[in-house]
Amino acid sequence: MKQLSSFVKKTTKKIESANSVGFLDESQLKNYLNTVKDLLSDEAINVINWLITNNKTYVKDLGGTETDSETKNILADFYNAGKPSDEKLKVLWDYINELVSKDRVLEIPVFQSKNDFNKIINKELPLDYVVLRLDTPDGREEIVNKYNRLIEKIIHQWDGKSNFSHDELRSVAYEATTYAINNFGKRGKRGKADDDSYINKTFGQYLAYQIRCLILEEIKNLSHTVRIPVAQQRKEKQSKGTNTRNYTVSGDKIIKKGKDGDGNKSIFDFIGVPDVGSSSNLDNEDMDKLWKAALKQLENKFSKLNMDIFYSFFGINGYKKLKNKELSAKYGVVPSQITYYIHKIISYIKTDPKIKKMFGEINDLMHECMNEREKEDDETYSINIKENSEDEME
Repeated sequence: MKQLSSFVKKTTKKIESANSVGFLDESQLKNYLNTVKDLLSDEAINVINWLITNNKTYVKDLGGTETDSETKNILADFYNAGKPSDEKLKVLWDYINELVSKDRVLEIPVFQSKNDFNKIINKELPLDYVVLRLDTPDGREEIVNKYNRLIEKIIHQWDGKSNFSHDELRSVAYEATTYAINNFGKRGKRGKADDDSYINKTFGQYLAYQIRCLILEEIKNLSHTVRIPVAQQRKEKQSKGTNTRNYTVSGDKIIKKGKDGDGNKSIFDFIGVPDVGSSSNLDNEDMDKLWKAALKQLENKFSKLNMDIFYSFFGINGYKKLKNKELSAKYGVVPSQITYYIHKIISYIKTDPKIKKMFGEINDLMHECMNEREKEDDETYSINIKENSEDEME
């Protein structure tokens, strides 16, 4: 049972800054932001941008002296002193306080150690390894509590789909969690590839991947090989146009069947929709980061007109969903050209390895969120995962 002192400690939490960097110049802050921006929360980005904008004056603005930047962590002292009366500084304090309440304050680089900061910008450590303090006993002990909801959701996803009982699935999941804690942030282990995939991965994504891998491995070890007859394969190919293949995701395929007059939903329909899986902040944060990275890659690849049409066709990223005729009138493009633009972008999503992997991870997180609603809505279906399918655009 928790002692009263543990609750008191949470309400009076201070930022420990004994071994922190303390002060970073504008170029160092920009370098950090460019390296891990897609993994940072909005609060951390706002604080870092404030430090960049006020880099030459913020030590004095926060009540320090010129020599304090070399001997003290002024930002930590500012927060630990309590909420200020200055209205502008109240906003800064609130951003930091939100990160403290989420145990994500180490997203702000001035609170990191010099060694951790250098390893992050040199892509030698993923951000979450530092933020979650996986190199400390306290940080490692807190992981199970922080991610228990995610672990249980994955267990629920697999419950009843094999001969494993719920307790056996939980045992496998916690074994995978131990592996993830011991190996996240280490090169040369499974789940690590190039520098980009190494640095742009949250612990939640890595943990979910390891749990699913181990569950599948255990099921495979206790299963028999089942041969699908050729006649069945031909029937599938005739009805679907192709045999099912793994590891490619059609983002416009149905993920949720319509109910009570509500239309069918594709994975694109859920981009930026706050109520999907809103019960799990961890899943939302991971999906937001993946969507940002995926859309950024698409915007770098295709023209603004192409992306405007793509966003409007699916009604994502703040755009109103429009039909082909409405798109034609709005953007001055014939319907056949609109179909071509959409096909071109979707084909790129299916064939580019990096963005295809992002959509695969989004698909996994989406299903974990959707499983939370199974009791309320039993008409949730898997995304159709296959290659060389013809997508109907009309």
